[in-house]
Amino acid sequence: GSVAIDLEMWADVETAEGLGLPTAALSAEPLVGGGMQLDFPPLVLTDEEQQLLEKEGISIPSHLPLTKAEERVLKRVRRKIRNKQSAKDSRQRKKVYMDNLESRVLVCTAQNSELQKKVQLLQKQNTSLFEQLRKLQALVQHSSAKTAAASTCVLVMVVSFCLVLLPSLCPLGGQKQPLGQQHGVLSRKLREFPSRVS
Repeated sequence: GSVAIDLEMWADVETAEGLGLPTAALSAEPLVGGGMQLDFPPLVLTDEEQQLLEKEGISIPSHLPLTKAEERVLKRVRRKIRNKQSAKDSRQRKKVYMDNLESRVLVCTAQNSELQKKVQLLQKQNTSLFEQLRKLQALVQHSSAKTAAASTCVLVMVVSFCLVLLPSLCPLGGQKQPLGQQHGVLSRKLREFPSRVS
C-alpha cells in the first residue's frame, strides 16, 4: 500500500514537472504524513524493563501505539518485574522479622541466665538460713537441758539446807514433839518453801 502511494506521489511530481507546475504543494503531503508519525507519544520504559527486554531478546517500538502482541510482551515483562520486586520485599520483611526474633531470643536468654543466677543465690541463702536455724534450735535445747539441770541442783541444795537448819529453827525449851508430828511439820515446810522462793 505505501509503495503504491509513493509511486503515485512520484508520478504526480513528474507529471507536474512535465507540465511546468510547482512541486512544493505536492511534495508537502509526505512531510505532513511524516510529521503525524512524530506526534505519537513515546513509550517510556524503566531501566529494568529495558534490561529484561534485552535479556530476552525482545525489541519493541519506542513510540506508541503497540500491537496486541507487543502489549502482551510488555505486560508479561512488567509482571515479572512486579513479582521479582514482591519477592524481594517479602525476603526483606522476613529478614527484618528474623533479626527482631533473634534479638528477642538474645534478650530472653540473658534474662533467663540472670534469673537462674538469682535462683541459685536464693537457694544458697535458704540453705544458710536453715543451717543457722538448726544451730539455734540445738543451742536452745542445750540451754534448756542445762537450765533444767541447774534448777534440779538448786532444789536439792535448798532441801538439804532446810534439813540442816530445821533443828535450829525449833525453840530450845520447847516440848519435844513426837517423831510422826515432826515428820509432818517438816513435810509441810518443804512444800511451802518452793512457793516462798518463787
